[in-house]
Amino acid sequence: MPALIVRLFGNLAVHRGDELLPVRVGKMQELFCYMLLKRHRTHSRESLAALLWGDFTIGQSKKYLRQTLWQLQTILSSDCDQQRVLQVGHDSAGMAPDSGLWLDVDVFERMCSTAPALGGEDLTEDCANTLRHAAELYSGDLLEGWYQDWCLGERERLQNLFLGTLDKLIRHCEDRGLYQEGLEYGERILRVDRTRERTHQQMIKLYYLAGDRAGALRQFGRCESALAEDLQVKPSRKTTELCDLIRAEKMEGHYPAPVIEIRPNLSNPTEPPRLAGLLNRLRELQGSLNAVQEQVAAEIYAVEQQLSRSESFPPKRRAAPVRRP
Repeated sequence: MPALIVRLFGNLAVHRGDELLPVRVGKMQELFCYMLLKRHRTHSRESLAALLWGDFTIGQSKKYLRQTLWQLQTILSSDCDQQRVLQVGHDSAGMAPDSGLWLDVDVFERMCSTAPALGGEDLTEDCANTLRHAAELYSGDLLEGWYQDWCLGERERLQNLFLGTLDKLIRHCEDRGLYQEGLEYGERILRVDRTRERTHQQMIKLYYLAGDRAGALRQFGRCESALAEDLQVKPSRKTTELCDLIRAEKMEGHYPAPVIEIRPNLSNPTEPPRLAGLLNRLRELQGSLNAVQEQVAAEIYAVEQQLSRSESFPPKRRAAPVRRP
C-alpha cells in the first residue's frame, strides 16, 4: 500500500490509508500541487516564494514559504513512517524521489505513454486495457476551479492527452465490435468539447454498425445543432456524406464478434480486477447480439415483402419484427 495516495483530477484529495489529510489551506494546497506537477525537478526557495507570494517583499515571501513548508511537512509526515514526502534543503525544496507516493496524474501519464504512436485499430488487448484504466483515472479536469497560470497550462495538456486516449479507444472499439463501449467514450469526449466533429462522425458510424440507424441520424442532428449554436457553422462535407449514406442505407457495415476481457476495478488503486468487469463485457456482447438479430429480422421481413408481390413466389406468412424494448 502506498504511503500516501494523492488525487489531482477533479478536486484535490490526499489520503493516508483511510485518513483524509487536511491539506486544505490555500497557499499550502497551491505549493503542494505545484511541486507535485513539477515533481521531477528541485525548486529554489526564491522561485517558490516569488510564485506564491510575489506581492510581498523578498523577506516576507521567504518567511511565508518557510512556514508553509513546515506545516506541509508536519501534515504529510507519519510517526510510524520515517519516509519523507518532501525533500527540503537550505535553499531548495521539492518532492522526494523515493517517497512511495501514489499520484493519479503520474499513473495516468505513464499509462497513456504505452501507446504514443499507435492508432486504435493497432492496440493489443493488454494495451487497450491499460488505456481504459487511464481513462477511468481521469475523473475530472486537473484541479477543477483553480485558475493559476501554471495550473491552466497543465490542465490543457492533460485534457488533450485524455481526449487522444479516448479517441484511440473509440477506434479500437469499432475495430473489435464493442460499439456500446465506443459510444460511451464518445459521450465523454463530447462532455469536454461538444463541437468535436470527428467524434460525432465516429459515433454516427458506431450507431449504424450496432444496427441503430435512428440513433446514427439523431447523432448527426446533435452534431449539426452543436456546430450551429457554438461555432455558427454547418457540418463538414464528410459528415454530411456519411449521414446521406446512412439515410440511403448504402453504408457498408459489419458485425465482428466482441472480444471479452476482464476490466480492472479502480475503486482502489491497488485492488486487483474483479468479476464486475466480465459482467460488463457480457452485457455488451448481449446488446450487440440483440442488435444483429433485430437487423437480420428486419431485412428478412423486407425481402419477404418484396417477394410477396411476385405471384411465382408466395411467401410464408410472417409477422413484422418487433424491436425489443
